Amino acid sequence: MFIATDNEAILEEDMVFHLPICLRKPGEFGIGFSETVRITATGAERITTNRLSLKEVFL
Repeated sequence: MFIATDNEAILEEDMVFHLPICLRKPGEFGIGFSETVRITATGAERITTNRLSLKEVFL
C-alpha cells in the first residue's frame, strides 16, 4: 500500500508499516533511514528502537 493523503485505504489497528526513506546519487553516495510503526486505536506507535540523532563522520 502507498500511504498518501488521497489514498482511500483504511488503516486498521495492529497494521504494521515499514517506512524507508533513501537519498542516492548513483555511483557517488547514498543514505537511508527507516521507521517501523504500528497502527493503534489512538494513532501510531513507533516500533523502531534506534536513536533519532545524526552522527557527524569525517572521512
